[in-house]
Amino acid sequence: MITENEIYTGIVLARLAVRLDRPFSIANLPELGSSYFRLGKRAGLHVKYCQNRLTPWTFTFTKDQKIKLAELSNVCANVVVALVCERNGVAALSLGDVWSIIQSPEENNCQASISVSRRPRQQYTVKGSFGQLERKVADNELESWVAGSLGE
Repeated sequence: MITENEIYTGIVLARLAVRLDRPFSIANLPELGSSYFRLGKRAGLHVKYCQNRLTPWTFTFTKDQKIKLAELSNVCANVVVALVCERNGVAALSLGDVWSIIQSPEENNCQASISVSRRPRQQYTVKGSFGQLERKVADNELESWVAGSLGE
């Protein structure tokens, strides 16, 4: 049986494979979990999804997930978190962006959440438990971020 995690992770990986203009390697990092990947030699990817059909989409980061993100940054020079907003699109945040709105496990080891909202034909607004991202996030930032981070 195909799990929800496999479906949403597959969406992100397929989107990258189709939209990037060059080949790249994908490696699952099972010691972190089924939604953590190394892309190429330097890029780390964590995929989270929300099945709500309508905005806002909420993504919870447990203490353990925050620690795993920090561990991902220890093995990958650049880390992006792909927040899949049901069928609406993907809001991609650098790890620095994530820490700025939910705080790293060193700063605050409690559970935190990110809320993503979007008006029709607009960019995403991203808010976290500890602040709001100062910029809007475009639906195509995942591809741009990964293309700039691949070190093959």
